[in-house]
Amino acid sequence: MAIINGFGMSVKNTAEGMYITENTKEEERISIFSINFIVSNIGMMSASFIGGILSTYMSKYFTSQQSITYIFIISAILSILAFIPIYFMKEPKNLQSRNFKQCLQGYNHVISDRKVLYFMMYYLVIGIGAGMVVPFFSVYLKYSMNISDSIVGSILSISQFGCILGGSLIPFMSNKFGKSNSVIICQLISIPFLLSIAFPQGIILIAISFFMRNGLMNMATPLTQNLSMELVDKKDRTNLSSMISLCSNISRAIGISIGGVMMEKISYNSPYYLTVILYIIGVVIFANLYKKESKLVRQKKYKEEHAFRH
Repeated sequence: MAIINGFGMSVKNTAEGMYITENTKEEERISIFSINFIVSNIGMMSASFIGGILSTYMSKYFTSQQSITYIFIISAILSILAFIPIYFMKEPKNLQSRNFKQCLQGYNHVISDRKVLYFMMYYLVIGIGAGMVVPFFSVYLKYSMNISDSIVGSILSISQFGCILGGSLIPFMSNKFGKSNSVIICQLISIPFLLSIAFPQGIILIAISFFMRNGLMNMATPLTQNLSMELVDKKDRTNLSSMISLCSNISRAIGISIGGVMMEKISYNSPYYLTVILYIIGVVIFANLYKKESKLVRQKKYKEEHAFRH
């Protein structure tokens, strides 16, 4: 069932960025990606908070396993309700369909692009790092700090609010520093907060660390989605989107396997140190891919400041 759920989520992730790109103008695209990101995280923040409270409340009347089962059922019902807005979504009128052979040829065309390979390497490294820690956040909090489900849900809910706040700021950062530079800045600053989670500290400090890490690392998501769609021609976006989704999911699966083993064999906080190293490698790959754009942004900023002085 987890495999079937993962298949469904991969279809959603593949179509999401492509659908937004094809239904928006270039000048409004970053804002729309940001709004989509904010709305999604509001839903996850609410779910984390309510899920923690429900789990604690229901455990008074049911076993822990039964409580989790009922929460999954509620989640499934909400997912089914999502079919209502999907029904009203329409494809662009100028969309040209392709046959199976043309789709396969599109994959060959995408893979042959060096920039795409660099971008997928970035997603692969970041995905392994994220897989090692993100799915285990609740496990780490519950068992390393010995706190209740409601407090775990509250901390994760607060951390999601960091994504909402960051997502609202990313269009302004993009205008000031450029898209690629904004991604690099956000993800580099998030690394110290990720590292601080691994060190023993009080609940307040660890909640702040979760808030900052989650907000900074994920607020660049609208930009990476937009940048990925700009790498290829319009006809190849479906192929690239599916390959990025595949790469992201495979890398997270690898990371989850590694993280689980490390937590069992070494300690709950050991995966965080390796994740920090992988995040640094990922940022270096991304910076190398967009170093020309970063240079152009710096030159443009220098010219604007020079013109202002004169």
